[in-house]
Amino acid sequence: MINRRTAGVLAAMGAVTVVAVTPESAAAEQSWFAGGAIGRTQADRYELRPWATDLDHKDTGWRAFGGRRFGRNFALGVGYADLGRIEASGTVPAPVDFVDRVEGSGLEVAATGIWPIKPRIELYGTVSYLSWDQEVRTTVNGQPLRFDASGGAAGVGGGLNFWWRENLALTADARRYGKIGDRAETGREQRRALLAVGITFRFGE
Repeated sequence: MINRRTAGVLAAMGAVTVVAVTPESAAAEQSWFAGGAIGRTQADRYELRPWATDLDHKDTGWRAFGGRRFGRNFALGVGYADLGRIEASGTVPAPVDFVDRVEGSGLEVAATGIWPIKPRIELYGTVSYLSWDQEVRTTVNGQPLRFDASGGAAGVGGGLNFWWRENLALTADARRYGKIGDRAETGREQRRALLAVGITFRFGE
């Protein structure tokens, strides 16, 4: 769901996930990182909720990321987030039967502040910008329709890193994004959240 406009805008930018290092290693404070995380997504304010007899606004989502750590307390990177889908069906007044599937994903840029609390444990907070793509596939009285939109949304998040190996960390990450979708173009616009666990690999200097 990444269009050319999104890829072009963000190719030279970086999205943030947290990356952290053990304080006792000075060389690791300047390092590259890459990783991934998978977890649960949730969307709110689904427009057709009052008429949906079957609604699932939670799904599996994931993120892939990479970037650069600058010192002990700051990191930048680039990443891609799949924020899952909403699936619903029901009948709206007319009557009109519908089956709905709404997907969201995008490239993210962000900055992360990092706070080491123990030699191998760090907390972090993230502010970000998500260049999103939305795809809506709906069936109305048996007639399939598709709508697409793209745009940008702010995001905030935070989490914890546990460096159980010198170059490998377990990460717990929570993120929430602003409005994804364009009601004028697709009729769907939701805020989305992702709660995920994953790993981060550190390399180089």
